[in-house]
Amino acid sequence: MKEQPQKTYSYLQCRGSDTVLTIIQKVAAEYMREYPSIRLPLLGGGTSRGYKCVLDKTTDIGLASSPMSQDMQKWAKKQPVQINETLLGYDGLAAIVHPSNPLTNLSLNQLHDVFTGKVTEWKTLGWDKGGTIHVYSQDPGRGGYEPWKRIVAGENNFITLKATVINGSIIYKSVQEDPAAIGYVGVLTANKMNSKILSVNGVAPTQESIHEGTYPIRRELLLITAKGIENPEVDRFLAYCQHPEKGQAIVEKMGVVHAHSESKS
Repeated sequence: MKEQPQKTYSYLQCRGSDTVLTIIQKVAAEYMREYPSIRLPLLGGGTSRGYKCVLDKTTDIGLASSPMSQDMQKWAKKQPVQINETLLGYDGLAAIVHPSNPLTNLSLNQLHDVFTGKVTEWKTLGWDKGGTIHVYSQDPGRGGYEPWKRIVAGENNFITLKATVINGSIIYKSVQEDPAAIGYVGVLTANKMNSKILSVNGVAPTQESIHEGTYPIRRELLLITAKGIENPEVDRFLAYCQHPEKGQAIVEKMGVVHAHSESKS
């Protein structure tokens, strides 16, 4: 019996943000149907891991749900590799609370006071029986931390040291188990896990409000590659991700604001 020739595949590894990973899983599945000779191994690990793996040349495409942190920028400047950022889409960051919490809205100023530790009791926010506020924050290596700190706490402030730091989007589990909790996750994750989401300044984080900018807390979802390294397969996949009828159609269907809704500044 004649042996069948073994198939050969080209591999593009993607690694980093768990939020972006959720989207890329869907995009990659369709991409591999269109290009069956390509395989896309996908790994999470956080936004910082996505940048680091591109800078140390251990992955083809990094996944990031925020720009580099200041500490990462300092480290990156010492590396021989520079990076390109390809915009995949926009996601909001949602303030989430326990389902028993009667509040439905906080202002951005109130969130600032809670996450910087200025306000520590729920009664200050209108919930007389809430007791002490339990703040949950993402680990600084995760993509949600930097934009939340910048927009909510402010550029020159820090999230309260009394916050419980949770590594990753599983922060929603801790909030769901603690009646006095408040935390934050990406809107995509919050909707998927049926978390109780607060409006901010009276605006709910919907696709429309994130697109229009009326919801004040949003972040860029990015694909990170190394400058000066020619790889036609990487270029083709990035083009697919940005194609309005292919990758971007999948992004929009998942509830993420697609990259072509406005140009990246």
